[in-house]
Amino acid sequence: MSQLKAQIFLGLILMLLSGCNAAFGSSAPPTATIVALPPGSTPTATLTPPPQNTPLPLPSPTSTSTPLSMPTPEPELASTLVTQPPLSEPTRKPSQPLSPPVAAKTDETLSGAWDFNYGTLDWSQRGSALEGRYRWYGGGDTGRIEGNYLADLGQIQGLWISDRDPTEQGFLQARLRDGDSAFDGTYERRTLAGPWCGVRSGQPLPAGCGFSGTWQIRFGSPPNLSGQASLTQTGETVQGSFTGADGRSGEIEGQVKVFSITEARLIGTWRNHQNETDSFEWRLDLTTGRTFTGRRDPGNSEWCGWRSDALTPDPCGW
Repeated sequence: MSQLKAQIFLGLILMLLSGCNAAFGSSAPPTATIVALPPGSTPTATLTPPPQNTPLPLPSPTSTSTPLSMPTPEPELASTLVTQPPLSEPTRKPSQPLSPPVAAKTDETLSGAWDFNYGTLDWSQRGSALEGRYRWYGGGDTGRIEGNYLADLGQIQGLWISDRDPTEQGFLQARLRDGDSAFDGTYERRTLAGPWCGVRSGQPLPAGCGFSGTWQIRFGSPPNLSGQASLTQTGETVQGSFTGADGRSGEIEGQVKVFSITEARLIGTWRNHQNETDSFEWRLDLTTGRTFTGRRDPGNSEWCGWRSDALTPDPCGW
């Protein structure tokens, strides 16, 4: 019985010790080992020391540890604002007169004065649009021309309308040549048509236009005498020379007058190698531009002409 009491007493002591360790945060309580004793022996308590807690290794003073990076504090709003310099007053320049507006450049290739085979022409061009006024040599008719200049093709197309009679009108077309200083084309009037050619005013008409160029001629006196004439028409004035098959030569000069769209008249004087002079009149067929009939004084004899690729007019005179 005494042995039992001793064991109970020992257990109570152990319990008290365990509670004290828990209260004071001491290490784990020792473990009591109860050993059964033989009868008649004195009980002894053997205490087993608690396991020692192994302390965590401290970092060596020589070891290098990476310090924790601290977040960068956000800058204050005021520091993020960009300070703008104060607005400066604009520098005043000395007052200058306003420049006049520059007018848009227009293509005026055809604008200006022109001479054509039986009259004068004054063009006004705005872009591709053409307007003009014409006048026949001698004042037989005046009128207007409306049309277009096709720059890509170098062509003129339009309509002529007579002031004398608005029903007198027709179509015109021509192609520019010689650096836009001349044109060569045709006119139309109802069932009629003919050459329409011209140059810048003051220049001579090219050969084959109007009276300009070389002509084969025939005299009525002496009978059947042939020859050749070389003429130049500048505006309404025609000048040139002629030579007969007999070797006799002379000069001519006259003015062009037009009273009908089918005929241009050259009225002037001739002078031979003996300095004899008298009058003449030629009538150029404007529907072809290839032949003229005529007469000359003295004697009112025939005097006609034709281009080398045309036939002799018949009759030669009137």
